[in-house]
Amino acid sequence: MVMVSGLLFSTAGIAATIDISPSADTYVNALSTGENQGSSTIIWVAPNKNGLIQFDLSAIPSGQTITSAILKVYIGYVQSSTTTYVYKETDAWTEMGATWNTTDGTTAWGGSAGGYGTGMTPNDAASKLDSTTINSLGEFTWDVTSAAQDWYSNPSSNYGLLLEREPYGQGWKCDSSESSAVEKRPVLTVTYEPVPEPATIGMLLVGLGLFIRRVK
Repeated sequence: MVMVSGLLFSTAGIAATIDISPSADTYVNALSTGENQGSSTIIWVAPNKNGLIQFDLSAIPSGQTITSAILKVYIGYVQSSTTTYVYKETDAWTEMGATWNTTDGTTAWGGSAGGYGTGMTPNDAASKLDSTTINSLGEFTWDVTSAAQDWYSNPSSNYGLLLEREPYGQGWKCDSSESSAVEKRPVLTVTYEPVPEPATIGMLLVGLGLFIRRVK
């Protein structure tokens, strides 16, 4: 909102917030490399386990700008304080097919085993979206706004997120989308607002011009 010579011009629409449930989530396990956990009621992140989670943003209307996207999970078990990284996944995977070695039960991960897609490497802190230190039970969050903006602009690039603990970190478990405790399931809280229309921007420029002329 901008004031020009006593007039208010809106340069953006009213923001809205939506909670989105996962379209898919699972974890992959180095101790059982061919085992799929797509029906598990938990997501387990530990030295030999990584989490995968994906959200469908199609409920957000067209012509919007995403200003915030926060991943929230509910921790039900933590071994000890550990920092967990979240990355933008680069390979397509399936909830009921993904394993430590494969994206769908057949196709190898493009980066390396463990859910690392093409161009991804283990413990690559430089490419993380965000990190959070988990040290107790309850809700924890990560800021994944940049990933959500990319998914909204290019839905075909939406392969979700990879959760990985820091090197030498310990493990934790959170409820998955299959959990019977609905209030503890993962959620992506997205805030968005309409992109300013050209007419609105034009009104602002005209107003600025009138103001400048009055000053002169």
